[in-house]
Amino acid sequence: MLNRYISRYLLALFVLLALSACKPIDDGLPRQLMTEWSEKHLIFVADGRMGKVRSYFLGNGAPVLFAQTRGVRRTSVRDLQLDANLGQLWVLGDDGVSLHDAKTLSLRKYFPVEATDAATLSINGDRIVLLDQAGDEVGRIDGRTTVAVALPTRAY
Repeated sequence: MLNRYISRYLLALFVLLALSACKPIDDGLPRQLMTEWSEKHLIFVADGRMGKVRSYFLGNGAPVLFAQTRGVRRTSVRDLQLDANLGQLWVLGDDGVSLHDAKTLSLRKYFPVEATDAATLSINGDRIVLLDQAGDEVGRIDGRTTVAVALPTRAY
């Protein structure tokens, strides 16, 4: 149990040091997104300003880079959610949503969604729901048909 906490602490320290070494001096720390797949001893890390997602194995001791996304179009990551039951990682980027295999981080499908107000995504049964900052639904992806739909913006 103590070993697991030490591993998480070392991973967080490693990620912060790696990101601080790459950032410009005048910028603040970027928004970091993390989610864990505890059954597989993996943690997924994304920098809010970069389009890549990396996974680290938290086995025995220090975290080890396990996989990273390649050939993605996005330039930033707004949110990521793990569907552990299906072994899928959903990533909300600046121009759409990507579905990756959670073990290899290889791209399974890309959904160009016009929901530019989307800030987060949520797995809701067999569909992915895109939410704005206020928590209102601005788009969705049907998991069965894999069709993405952006909802019209409301007049306030």
